[in-house]
Amino acid sequence: MVLIATHGGLFMSLDLGENWMALIPGDMLNTVMIIQSPLSPTGFYIFTFGEHGYYSENLMSFFPIDLTGLPEGEITCATVNSTHMFLGVTTPEKSGGGIYRKPMEMVVSVDETEKNPAGGPMILNIYPNPFTQHTSITYFVDEPGWVTLSVYNAQGQLTGTLYDGFQEKGYHTLPFVGKGNAHGFLYVTLKTNDHIRGTKKMLVLD
Repeated sequence: MVLIATHGGLFMSLDLGENWMALIPGDMLNTVMIIQSPLSPTGFYIFTFGEHGYYSENLMSFFPIDLTGLPEGEITCATVNSTHMFLGVTTPEKSGGGIYRKPMEMVVSVDETEKNPAGGPMILNIYPNPFTQHTSITYFVDEPGWVTLSVYNAQGQLTGTLYDGFQEKGYHTLPFVGKGNAHGFLYVTLKTNDHIRGTKKMLVLD
């Protein structure tokens, strides 16, 4: 898995850069990092920063970070230790900017009931997740067009196509059967009109 922060958003590739999935589209970002942390229920966090900051515990949902106390500008670099995060900020003024410290508990204390930073309807959801045999994948098509819903394994290999055809605008739900697929983490990718709209990780249990 490869993650890259760009001035067009945060992207992930499961096949060494052959294809890219937008995790946070349309946001100006400069840096991304993955850390292990006992504060996370999954044991790790993904952080990405630029004009704004976001974090995730699972690559499924990203939540905004409260950057209160930092000057207006861009975060161009970040690092952490076991208790604090250190953020390098540049500002339009030559004398502005600097390095700022925030306790980890404050960085990841955002209410996770907030919407995704992109706003609007939930693009892609899987429930239940994790699961043993059956789950349901619900996704939103924002305009009529060609829709492809694909499943990849952790090595980025395509393991199946759940749907490939025309669909009308609105919510759609498809069943997914874990039997016959590799156990462990799988990635579901939604593409509409040749544009990747999102990806979700699901866990198939033994």
